[in-house]
Amino acid sequence: MANRDFIYGRQPVREVLAAGKRRISALYLGANPRPSPELEDILRLADQAGVTPMRVKRNRLEQMAGNHGNHQGVALEVGRFSYAEWRDALPEIITDTTSHNPIFLILDRVQDPQNLGSLIRSADAAGVALIVIPRDRAAHVTPAVVRASAGASEHARICIVANLVTCLRELAEAGIDSIGLEADDASVELASVKVSGATAVVVGSEGKGLRRLVKENCTTLARIPMHGRVNSLNAGVAGAIALYEVAKQLKG
Repeated sequence: MANRDFIYGRQPVREVLAAGKRRISALYLGANPRPSPELEDILRLADQAGVTPMRVKRNRLEQMAGNHGNHQGVALEVGRFSYAEWRDALPEIITDTTSHNPIFLILDRVQDPQNLGSLIRSADAAGVALIVIPRDRAAHVTPAVVRASAGASEHARICIVANLVTCLRELAEAGIDSIGLEADDASVELASVKVSGATAVVVGSEGKGLRRLVKENCTTLARIPMHGRVNSLNAGVAGAIALYEVAKQLKG
């Protein structure tokens, strides 16, 4: 029980099957699932993986989803998410000749699964090479996060580390700049930060932002200008804006 997850929702289930990274135990379908292209893909991918769908009652699917969201008549029983190792991932990315100016996403104690899922989805769209999450006091990849990321988590390279400061220092030693998002007057506007090579975007926790030592080890602290009455953005939105700004400059 402790070594399995139930992934629910058609898009997340399809992406888990398409990625092919997890051990698949079973595929569960409701009694009369609504036909859709997504469901067709799920059944095709399951057949390729040698998995035969099992019909179950709606309340059983609801139990698998844990009342966290709409299961859409499908659930997948799989092994737990497999994280990358920082010590292996960083050298591989730096020496990969096909990865030109990679982007890293560093998350400093982001605790809301919805924000983590949103950030993973944005990271996938922006072409992020590696996402780094602290071991303690942070959301990790759970079925709710897979759902919030629309399955993008299954295609992402994610690692968990004990110390983010050490990671930032190792990135700096490798010549990789880091941009910490910090909404204060000491920060520069994000659009004024010039990006010309491999870069890490560092996003802080909801409400508290970046911790002091994390801030001190960022190359630059940047803020996103606000023009409305509410002077803040949630971590998911702020991180997406920063990632797209970095990706845009690198592409340009």
